Amino acid sequence: MPFQYFTDFVKLAARLLTRRGRRHFERGWDLVDHVGHHQDEHLRALQAYSGTKVVISCTGRRDILPVLTKATYLADLVILVPAPGHFSCTSDSADDYPEFCHVGMSGFEIDHDGRGASASGPFRVQLGKLFEEHGELFSQGAVTFLPILSASGHDWLHPDLSLPSLDSLVPSPSRPWTSESLHRFAMASLCKERSVAEKLGAFHLNDTSFTRPIVNDLRFCSDPSTSRLRRALLDFGLPVVEGLSLSDSLSVRKELRSEFARFTSTVFQLCHGSGAFQHSCASPISEVEEVLREESERFRRALSEVTQRSTTLRKRALVRTLVLLLASTGKLGTAASALLFHVGGGPVWDLIDAATEDAAHRLQVRKHSFLKAVQELHHMREGRSL
Repeated sequence: MPFQYFTDFVKLAARLLTRRGRRHFERGWDLVDHVGHHQDEHLRALQAYSGTKVVISCTGRRDILPVLTKATYLADLVILVPAPGHFSCTSDSADDYPEFCHVGMSGFEIDHDGRGASASGPFRVQLGKLFEEHGELFSQGAVTFLPILSASGHDWLHPDLSLPSLDSLVPSPSRPWTSESLHRFAMASLCKERSVAEKLGAFHLNDTSFTRPIVNDLRFCSDPSTSRLRRALLDFGLPVVEGLSLSDSLSVRKELRSEFARFTSTVFQLCHGSGAFQHSCASPISEVEEVLREESERFRRALSEVTQRSTTLRKRALVRTLVLLLASTGKLGTAASALLFHVGGGPVWDLIDAATEDAAHRLQVRKHSFLKAVQELHHMREGRSL
């Protein structure tokens, strides 16, 4: 059955739903402040939570509902995190990349309290608006959030996460920022967000950088023979029910407790290279693909059956299978950290090449993505065109 995430945060969310006279951004502030003052307990509760989890990055600028709706069919608990900050030489830069909360060179415009829990103003407003319109997601333990846990506002440094600092990538006062150092720091911030998801035992869902949504886009294995990063990209069918409110979707999910738990836990194991599936396939990746197709179809049939049993749902609900990409390490080798590769001196473009290198799926970077900008800069300096 789906596991309920139940903590003091969920209790606070239930109380805030009944509180009158609070505007949505004020409720967002209340939620952020609560987690900021209880960050140790909140983080440890997330790490200890035994259900499936998925992390989504929010900039505060774009509508989060489409990807949030997908995510509720991917895992028991959706964890919203503020997008990392990215700055350029002017606060009004054209390089307003969708992966980042854009701020100016003068500093990260991020609010934070004395305990070092940070979230941008736009993120807080978006969180409060989401809570005002879909508060049941929080009070029922289906959605929560985690602010950036550091005093700086741009680097996850909580000791329970055990992640390296990005300080080594910050130029000294005598050596100003350059386009290369900015890109390097920004890429490290993206890697660190994925590492946070790993530390939480969660999926990471990225629907901003590529033309198709991708799960665990920066998850790799190390290839000892070539010292290169490897992974396999698989087409992943995610069954969803369209035409319903998020509240009704949660009700459908609850009715299919065992089916949903089987589907999401199997996908998580496949994505993270579990060896629990002993199918006699020609290759490990073929084994992963086979089980993935079977489980997706099984869950789709269950959704169709439950919606057809209800006269009300039958009229409004449409069961569809969305095709996402799933980055799986299958049985390719030992998991490798994109963050350690990058902080350890690995070139930005090598990491992006590894993330996009899959001819079979023609993985394309979005035109305005940060990844596209780095690719273009690298190819331009090499005298080549994309």
